[in-house]
Amino acid sequence: MSQSDIEDCDRESDDWFSLTSFLATSARAGPEESVLVSSHRMVEALRQLISLVPELREDPFHRELEMHLSQSLTKAYLKSPHDFQDFLDELLRRFAVEARIRNQIDE
Repeated sequence: MSQSDIEDCDRESDDWFSLTSFLATSARAGPEESVLVSSHRMVEALRQLISLVPELREDPFHRELEMHLSQSLTKAYLKSPHDFQDFLDELLRRFAVEARIRNQIDE
């Protein structure tokens, strides 16, 4: 992301501060929290980042991913540790498939 993108971002101050403070407080809370809580926080930060960066919101993969995270992240986390781990595995699978597409790697 270029400096002009940041300056042009409609949400530049409050939303960026919200994300950065979320990351700072998450980092501090990590030692006392479970691994699942820390993983949830990382994925939530990913969702927030996508919503803030214009290039990511315009990218079809990231746009679809943001929708998926908004609809499924908390549900999977609250349902059970197993369901949340499955959710994380699916998230990695989506990135792996997209990486293969972007790098033109045939199956």
